[in-house]
Amino acid sequence: MIKFGKILEESLVLESMYRNDPIVIKAKYDSKCVETGKSIKRGEEMVYFPKTKRTYCMDSRTAKEWLSQHVADNMFLGDRGW
Repeated sequence: MIKFGKILEESLVLESMYRNDPIVIKAKYDSKCVETGKSIKRGEEMVYFPKTKRTYCMDSRTAKEWLSQHVADNMFLGDRGW
């Protein structure tokens, strides 16, 4: 489960509650998306999965699915039958 953090540069920043929760962060180094193969430049937002140490660009299917699921969970949409 995650909680909403502050909004930076008009983008949603999510903070994880548990050590191995995926998290949206800004890349500290140039990297590559493991799903699409696209390069992730330093400073770009990406989804990081600490348990597997994998990075996903925001355009990847995994990142979009993870983000939509956790936003829905935090807005309690899952409990409302969405």
